[in-house]
Amino acid sequence: MNGQSAGLWEQIKYIFFTFSGRLSRGKYFKYWLLIEVIAILESLVSVTLMTSTELSNAVVAVGAIIVLIVGISAFLGKIGTAVRRCHDLNQSGLIVFVLFIPVLGLVVELYLLLAKGAPGDNPYGPAPLD
Repeated sequence: MNGQSAGLWEQIKYIFFTFSGRLSRGKYFKYWLLIEVIAILESLVSVTLMTSTELSNAVVAVGAIIVLIVGISAFLGKIGTAVRRCHDLNQSGLIVFVLFIPVLGLVVELYLLLAKGAPGDNPYGPAPLD
């Protein structure tokens, strides 16, 4: 891996798979939108794989494994960004578990997307720069 691609991988790991620090409202929205688009594309690929009669079993199996890996990565990325967004709101990252409760999870998601972060430094780190 060359230096540029290693740097890109480090950025992706920091953006989606880091659970410490803070994440501003604007960056959270961008990452949330990207994860939602990935989830929609993943769903479309899954439906295509499951309903296609022209694909071989091997192609379907490989596709299913890739979809599973992408899905798990997107899920962990969503949790990582939500935890850091909670930290920006001076809240514990444990709030992300509420995201899995129907209706209440939607309310928390809207809160994470719309609420202004805590000003200045807090116990989770310095204020993020946009």
